[in-house]
Amino acid sequence: YMGFVYSNTDDRNRTMGFATMSAGLYAGCICGAAVGGMLAERIGFQNVFFLAAFFVATSLVYASLFLRQGSRKPVSADEHNEDRTLLENLKLIFKFLTNRNIISLLMLLSIPSTITFIGVLYYVSPIYLDRMGSSQANIARILMINGVFMIYVAPMLSPLMDRYRGKRGFIIASGIIGSSGLLSFLVFNGMVAIIVMILMLSLSMALGDSSRTVYALQQRIAKDLGGGQAMSLYRTIDRIGWVLGPMLMGVVIASGQIEKGL
Repeated sequence: YMGFVYSNTDDRNRTMGFATMSAGLYAGCICGAAVGGMLAERIGFQNVFFLAAFFVATSLVYASLFLRQGSRKPVSADEHNEDRTLLENLKLIFKFLTNRNIISLLMLLSIPSTITFIGVLYYVSPIYLDRMGSSQANIARILMINGVFMIYVAPMLSPLMDRYRGKRGFIIASGIIGSSGLLSFLVFNGMVAIIVMILMLSLSMALGDSSRTVYALQQRIAKDLGGGQAMSLYRTIDRIGWVLGPMLMGVVIASGQIEKGL
């Protein structure tokens, strides 16, 4: 899906495209969890899975009927790689993965950011709130703060970010805001600290997620490799943080001092 967005946007609206796609995904996640829970209570879990299969089939029909023109859009000149040999392609992949800007973006920004974001939002926060005695409903409501940010705030900020070709300023601001959120326990306690932290992390992701992807695709080596292939590699490696987040944040919980750990 991100490849489709990349193929149908340019430098003037690519950040907006990525942010809007993410907004749709988050909206689906929030609505899917809520509707799925209500339907499971009324019609049973087995029927919910059947209904989900129907919606998946519906999406395939929609794509085949209404997205033909976008899927046939001619690629840009830097992506005509059909004449490239396997060895040449492997060399370009190696250069992409060892490029100073790309590896710095991944190892010093993207992966640490996703480790923190996923680990704190989806692992530490529910456990911390549960220890405080919060109900499951209140925990869900607090975690939905992030979904609201990604659905409404990120698309509102993306046109501003598209006005500037350079994304480094937004990436730096994202890092400062996110790390400041983790320091909320120095000022606040309990529920307030968690809410402030999630607000700051959500704003950080709204600024940084699409900006980092666009910045990676702006690099010369990404254009040499081909935007679609470069984005696939970048997003795949970026997902390492999604796996490591709960594992590393488990160490924070095991320490018995969550506040100091964060």
